[in-house]
Amino acid sequence: MHNVINPVRGETAKLHYVLDQTGYVAINVFDLKGDIVDVLVRGQQAKGEYSTSWNGRNRGGRIVARRIYFIRLVGPGFDEMRKVMVMK
Repeated sequence: MHNVINPVRGETAKLHYVLDQTGYVAINVFDLKGDIVDVLVRGQQAKGEYSTSWNGRNRGGRIVARRIYFIRLVGPGFDEMRKVMVMK
């Protein structure tokens, strides 16, 4: 995953994950306060390989402020946190 992005230039943080079994998956972007900035995935997914990305925008479609954000991936058998720095 790219951990430094500039959404003004169209850069994104890409995520790739593999589900060993069918289950509920949630991938959310959080700010330093723990508030949800964006929801990338939320729902049931079948076993297999998946990709998604975050474009540095909030749920309202606006480019977020320059700072560090966290992407949390939760699914069957994993719960991981990734850090992304947004630059402008």
